[in-house]
Amino acid sequence: MKNGIGTPTIYVHGLNGSLKSTNHLVTVASRDGGTKALIVHIAKNGDLSYEGHLDKHMKNPLIQIDFKNNDAPVAKQVEWLHNVLINLKQKYHYDNYNAVAHSAGCVSVLQTTALYGYDSDMPQLQKFISIAGPYNGVIGINDRPHSNVIINDYGKPQYENLSNKWYPAYSELLKECNDFPKGVQVLNIYGNYSKMPNSDGYVSIPSARSLQYLVHNKAQSYREIQINGNNAQHSRLHSNPVVDRLTSRFLFDNN
Repeated sequence: MKNGIGTPTIYVHGLNGSLKSTNHLVTVASRDGGTKALIVHIAKNGDLSYEGHLDKHMKNPLIQIDFKNNDAPVAKQVEWLHNVLINLKQKYHYDNYNAVAHSAGCVSVLQTTALYGYDSDMPQLQKFISIAGPYNGVIGINDRPHSNVIINDYGKPQYENLSNKWYPAYSELLKECNDFPKGVQVLNIYGNYSKMPNSDGYVSIPSARSLQYLVHNKAQSYREIQINGNNAQHSRLHSNPVVDRLTSRFLFDNN
């Protein structure tokens, strides 16, 4: 199907997340123009099962991804997400899709798109909303709130953080994003938490903003928005009313 009112949107939670991480976003999107359609459960062995109904006549169908092993590294999430997207094209015959992701789910969407975005058996990503994405380090693991800065207008970070148990190195993402498909519209939302400034308490602002440098010469458009205050904390961003409005407008206003 062509991009427009029939384009499905997938919702991807992060590490230690669950359907609860995206339930609020889906509820608001279903009120603002989408149709709650499917939950794709991904078993620990990678098997897929489906809950709900999806068909080509639905207006803006919404699909939640449920990783039963929610502590799996991004590399494993990418493998599983790749299979989900292949099935979205083969089983449901969609050529395009949108993605809304939180935390590690953002990195998984980015890496899946960079690695497989041009494959003929995959639908093509149209719009990507990143919420609290840890692209260049995680506080307490390989980053600190004030240890890095963005040094140019293209989002280039001063330091490229190394890989860890869960996340790829920034240099790996940078290399892979040479193949990020052109034409994707990107909205990057990140938090500045009152109790831990220059971060959302988990992801530093420079880490989240480092997404721009990965996609700036590929994306059709790129916009980033900082959310401030107590509700800018990492796990509160996916139920923040400001984020709700931004997400719905980006997905549906120009359909």
